Amino acid sequence: MATRTTSLKDMPRIDGDTRAKGALQALNFFMADMQAGIGPFLGVFLQQRGWTSGPIGTVMTAGGVAGMIMTAPAGAFIDHTRKKRLIVIVTGICTVMASFLILLSQSGIVVTVSQVATAIAGAAIGPAVTGMTLGVVRQRGFNAQNGRNQAWNHAGNMIGAGLSGWLG
Repeated sequence: MATRTTSLKDMPRIDGDTRAKGALQALNFFMADMQAGIGPFLGVFLQQRGWTSGPIGTVMTAGGVAGMIMTAPAGAFIDHTRKKRLIVIVTGICTVMASFLILLSQSGIVVTVSQVATAIAGAAIGPAVTGMTLGVVRQRGFNAQNGRNQAWNHAGNMIGAGLSGWLG
């Protein structure tokens, strides 16, 4: 039985534009929870460790206020910089590290600092991904690509929430 080998010239080509769009979609899938960190699960996590609803609301509010305050400056910085990919990487790392802080210590100050750091990083991730999207597809293709980005983001959120529930 003879087998036919396929050469590189016979394989379909993926142009840079298609590859960049796929990378944006993958980024949105895997960075789905980066804007919120563990925020949606924080209340349950802290309640399991003896916190009451008042202090939980206080630290979550501190994060929310920090995120609101930093949204405009972060957006202006993202518009100014040409290093949007680096911003996404750094803010992603900051969010993961801030979330791990809560696992190490559940003291009020540590949890508050973690929530503020996560909110500040989250304020920069959205504009950075939007800027990257505009760089890839330009204004003409932005609406369609942004819709795909959001669909992949929501798929990542669903998978993350499902895995969180399943893994405990």
